[in-house]
Amino acid sequence: MNATAKAKLAEIERRIDELTALLVRSLDDIAEAERQGDDGTPHLRRSLVLQGTISALHGEADGLRRAMTKTG
Repeated sequence: MNATAKAKLAEIERRIDELTALLVRSLDDIAEAERQGDDGTPHLRRSLVLQGTISALHGEADGLRRAMTKTG
């Protein structure tokens, strides 16, 4: 794997970690909203967007790994 691809992969993985932390916080916010009698809809929407973004980043990282494996 060349240095540029390794740097790109590291950046993607860092972003996944950041977004995962935000997702965990959002899920905590949903639980807190439910405890307070609210439905937590804004937090749920945010969680769904975060999940989709994280999934897309995982796909991008997997594609990069596959491409780098093919090129050696």
